[in-house]
Amino acid sequence: MAKGSSRSITLILGFFTACSRVLGFLRQIVFVRFFGAGDIADVFNFAFNIPNNLRKLLAEGALSSAYIPELSSALEEDPSRKKASRLVRTVLTFQLAVMIPLLISMVVFAQPIVGFLSEFTEVWKEEKAVELFRWLIFYLLLVGFSAILMASLNSIGRFVVPAVTPVLFSVSVIGSVVLLHKQLGLYAMVFGVLFGGLAQILFQLPQFIRNGFSIRPLADFRSPAFRRIMLRYLPVVLSSGVFMALQTFAHYLGSRMVPGSISSLMNSLVIWQLPFGIFSVSIITVLFPKMSRQAHADDHEGLKDSIDEGLSGFLAFLVPSSIFLILADKMIVSAIYYRGEFTVENIEMTAAVLRAYSWGILSVSGFQFLQRYFYSTRSYAVPFIAAMLVALLDVVCSILFYKQGYGARGLALANTIAYSAGFLALWVSAAVRLKGIHLRRLLRTGLKVAFSMAPLVVVVLLFNYLFPTLWHNDSDLIRLGSLFLLSLACIIPVLGLYLLLKVEAFSDIINSRLRRRR
Repeated sequence: MAKGSSRSITLILGFFTACSRVLGFLRQIVFVRFFGAGDIADVFNFAFNIPNNLRKLLAEGALSSAYIPELSSALEEDPSRKKASRLVRTVLTFQLAVMIPLLISMVVFAQPIVGFLSEFTEVWKEEKAVELFRWLIFYLLLVGFSAILMASLNSIGRFVVPAVTPVLFSVSVIGSVVLLHKQLGLYAMVFGVLFGGLAQILFQLPQFIRNGFSIRPLADFRSPAFRRIMLRYLPVVLSSGVFMALQTFAHYLGSRMVPGSISSLMNSLVIWQLPFGIFSVSIITVLFPKMSRQAHADDHEGLKDSIDEGLSGFLAFLVPSSIFLILADKMIVSAIYYRGEFTVENIEMTAAVLRAYSWGILSVSGFQFLQRYFYSTRSYAVPFIAAMLVALLDVVCSILFYKQGYGARGLALANTIAYSAGFLALWVSAAVRLKGIHLRRLLRTGLKVAFSMAPLVVVVLLFNYLFPTLWHNDSDLIRLGSLFLLSLACIIPVLGLYLLLKVEAFSDIINSRLRRRR
């Protein structure tokens, strides 16, 4: 796959991801509108956070990272896809065999699990969290099955259908809350989550089957390919488990803080994940299977190019995103959430957390991308050591900031510091392994991006100076319209400078589209 082609696919994925993230915004707005950002929201967010974290450990994160390189190798060795199809069926069967008894056990032992992971001071909160957890945990089974379908399609270059599936999830949740909140209350969210998980599976199945795959059970657990996945799965699980434990630890500390602290973490991450999902996830989704094929062919120069392509893309698209989130924090949070039970105090708390997270958007993206590079080369020790470094720094900084009274923003800041150190460690390790990374090209891109940020910074600072109280205006239309115009006033000059300076990550996409039209 040529660089221009892969960046063009990244752009398409970015579009669908943007649609998904916008709907994610709307989903969160609807949730806040009906359930607020206080105690009851904290309880739901806590209960949902457990299966949401476990999916990274048992499904789309860890298992896919061990699965995609092996499936890519099977596809390279047997273009007929018969070998790959058997591997897919075996992995799906294994996942069901593990998940079903695990979920039953978690339903039975929901009370001690919630009690261990939380420190709610009021009994009703823990009881409600247990009730919600017993339903929401089944989301793990649905999203795990969907993740294998998604990884399989991505491995054969089918990206669009998997990219659309998160849209279905958001639509399901939004529709359920709007239509059923009077009848079901908070359980309208539960219904939406589970129905959305099922919809993601059903939407991908037709293309999955058309491309020669099957969901018929096959317990070929002795096959060499499956055994290699399991051997690689363990270190990836350990790495992913570290990050799951970190987020759980953050929510544990958040449950000891003022009401709304956990919700401020969740609400700010929804905003943070818009640029992260559009650019970071899209780039990683396209380049991970590509790097797996390059690693299988021992194409070290190709791997260097892929790393250069990914990191250059992060610089071009995530640096302006990060600066905008930091400088326009209150305006963004207010435009999205300030209605219903969401108060001015909630805006200020969420904006402070958003600023702290946004400083680290580039390092988190780079860390996850370089993890995938090491996974593509079947190297799992380095990412695990880096994950332990991140964990250690995150815990130490979180406790320090907690004791200093930084509140929820201290937890976000600790996360940023830890991932920055982890990204640096992986970058150095990758450079040593590949005997160098194209540093000059990255520096050139970085200088062009830095120069292009001047109009963005001036526009936002001038806006904040001229309209210092607009972020808590009572009119939804004024706030949303102001944010839209501010975004437009920032995007147009930045993209103009990117085009003038020929920033590669941007100009390659433009040139690719022009060539296709010809």
